[in-house]
Amino acid sequence: MKKDWERAGASIRKYLELGGATAGFIGEMMKFMEQFGDQGKEEIRLQQYRFHSQAFSGLVRTRQFADAQTHLEALKEAFDESWWKREDSPWHALTEIGEMWEGMGHFDKALASFDHALDELELRRSQLSRDELKIALSGSQNTHYLYTYAARAAMSANQPERAFSYAEKGKARGLLDLMSENRFFATNDVGTKQMLLQLREIDSRYSLHVWQLAKERSVSQPNESLVNLIGGQLAELEAERSKIEQELSQLLPDFNKKSQPVAAVSTVESVASQLDNDTLLVEYLFMGEDLIIWAINKKGIVHAEAFKLEDWVLKGEIIKLRNQLATRRAWRDAAAVLSNRLLNPIADAVREHGKIIFVPHGALHSLPFQVLPFDGQPLGLSKAISFLPSASALEFLEKTIGLPTANVLAVGNPTGDLPAAAVEALFVANQFGENSNHFIGGEATER
Repeated sequence: MKKDWERAGASIRKYLELGGATAGFIGEMMKFMEQFGDQGKEEIRLQQYRFHSQAFSGLVRTRQFADAQTHLEALKEAFDESWWKREDSPWHALTEIGEMWEGMGHFDKALASFDHALDELELRRSQLSRDELKIALSGSQNTHYLYTYAARAAMSANQPERAFSYAEKGKARGLLDLMSENRFFATNDVGTKQMLLQLREIDSRYSLHVWQLAKERSVSQPNESLVNLIGGQLAELEAERSKIEQELSQLLPDFNKKSQPVAAVSTVESVASQLDNDTLLVEYLFMGEDLIIWAINKKGIVHAEAFKLEDWVLKGEIIKLRNQLATRRAWRDAAAVLSNRLLNPIADAVREHGKIIFVPHGALHSLPFQVLPFDGQPLGLSKAISFLPSASALEFLEKTIGLPTANVLAVGNPTGDLPAAAVEALFVANQFGENSNHFIGGEATER
């Protein structure tokens, strides 16, 4: 479905011309409040803020960037440069400022705004003490848009390494903090380990009680006795947690620092340094109408490209392929369409490497990359394929011993009624390279 931004923008402008948030009853109330001195003036000022901030947001969303800038300047003039601090989630307003500058072609200003938004987001995350709250903040849709827009602007500014860094921050932040914390919690001291486990149990119980309290308060007539009971339980858990933390800080001098880890997000250089000469890492960032692909090998970025592609189109193509595979219908045409979108832009790099690490995003996590056709056969038959949630997770992986060098004989589907067995046999044979031989279908005879 094609979006008509001009028509949407015209509707917003008409609404604003009629008074927007200050029209009708609200407008009459503002006139009435003028007679109440400073309190009335402050209420009028607040309503003006709502008017300009809503107008700015609406015009950015409909891509009327020049008009949006007019309301941005009005906000600055009336409430100073830091007007966005009035918002509950200031990074959202800063993201919209970045969108505006990007839409007007001022990529340096856009990236500065996106960086400012990320700083505000990280500041808020640093103030959260529990894993599930950090993940919820990092994983919200609005937050993902911030990282996507920042990466898109960096690509437009011809800075693919910087774009990759934004993508990794969006994918990896909450996950890496947890992995970093797990590394810290891996202690051999029995007493210390027991206290750390108690902390996690307390956090789990605390989260449950918070949910119970929120549920009770959401009804029209909450049970005050139950509310008070849950509040008392939360206070007890907080006191219990504080006591254990004090004991751990005496046993582990750096506990207070490491118990709130902020794991580093990998750069292109650090990712490349962890790859061997035959491995290619392919990362995708996909949201809204933006698809960005990076291909990285031992030497760094070998290809980076941004495309316009509506998310509903790609999601539909993935669902179609999965449904056809599940029902064993003809699936090769659907797979070819996706291969053309996702593999063809990096075809040269894929051909030059025997091992591919895919780092999907969004709906791409549900795509079986192995079946996508590449150079005349499914990709999984010619390449060793693996997946990661983010490239930054590489440093947490244990080094594995390579595949054995012994010869292997793979036999598949000798009777002709097990087509999947033929695919599996070819895949196994491929893993052993020149040290393998395979017999498929009619080739698999006693002779």
